[in-house]
Amino acid sequence: MAQAPVIVNGADGSGSAAFWYLNGLPSCCDDSPGVPPNQAIYYTQWEVLANLQPGCTGTPTWSTDSPKLVSISPELGAPGAILTSLGPSYTTGYQSGVVYNINIYVTACGVKSAGFPVFINTPYSFSSAAQGRYCNRNGLCNCNAFPSIGALGYAGSYFDSAYDLFGNVLVPIDLHEKWLNPLNFLAGNNWAQYMANDMVSYGWPASIWNSGTTWADTIGACAPAADFGAIDPELLPWGNVGTTATMAENQEYWIGTTTLGNYGTCVLWGGMSWF
Repeated sequence: MAQAPVIVNGADGSGSAAFWYLNGLPSCCDDSPGVPPNQAIYYTQWEVLANLQPGCTGTPTWSTDSPKLVSISPELGAPGAILTSLGPSYTTGYQSGVVYNINIYVTACGVKSAGFPVFINTPYSFSSAAQGRYCNRNGLCNCNAFPSIGALGYAGSYFDSAYDLFGNVLVPIDLHEKWLNPLNFLAGNNWAQYMANDMVSYGWPASIWNSGTTWADTIGACAPAADFGAIDPELLPWGNVGTTATMAENQEYWIGTTTLGNYGTCVLWGGMSWF
């Protein structure tokens, strides 16, 4: 019986491989100057090697049972190939365990290898934990923490985290933030006359995460001090908020720092409300 070729992981020689899908974004994080340990590398391509049977010559051919999830590019002059993720192994989260549901095959001298198992992970979910009112390094809090605005009102601090398909928290990865619509002033207030929409999309590089698993964000409802007395209802600082929402905004975080817009994988879609 003819001996079959064997596929191994090009990085460590093991019998399987796991890497990432970031919706077409190249391996993150290559769009900012940070390097590990300040940021992690989330590879979206992986090398596999074919150990051919003795005496076998010629060019091996590669195939997969999941062409919608992974593409294969044979390497020139070497019995290897580069795998590129096209989609995650699963589109729902919290599976009972990692299942390597993608198989890669190589055929050499008329003999096909056993399947080489691959798993492709992806960012999947998000959480945000309120930390309390926001204060800057000079001890100024709420809207006073932004002296360039010259405004009064509410400002809070949040710690955000992202998770993979299994609920494992992502270590620092470059992100960019996108606000989906102008401030939505709800019925029963006159805030739109006094508050400008200054929601600007910008990058959140891994190097500015406040810990190994979270990044910090601030959310505020601020109005110029000269107009503060005319606002109805009055903007109150953190700790004195009411129970009826008066303003809302939709926000997303996407993988990748310098490229803004719908690029990379979206790890958050959230509605932010002020009271």
